[in-house]
Amino acid sequence: MRPVASTRETIVEAAYRLYRRKGYARVSLDEIASHASVTKRTLYYHFASKDDLLGSVMDMQSGL
Repeated sequence: MRPVASTRETIVEAAYRLYRRKGYARVSLDEIASHASVTKRTLYYHFASKDDLLGSVMDMQSGL
């Protein structure tokens, strides 16, 4: 089992790659969960919404 921080980072990185390739509007949370190798329930444990996840992706990109 991955540590919580590692799981969260894995989800953010998967979302970032998908957003870059397909665009935010074309990416579903199901797709992000699949690419991060987590369940959708796990994704929602870490992020309340797709917008919340986008905020974390933006924070990662700005180095916060």
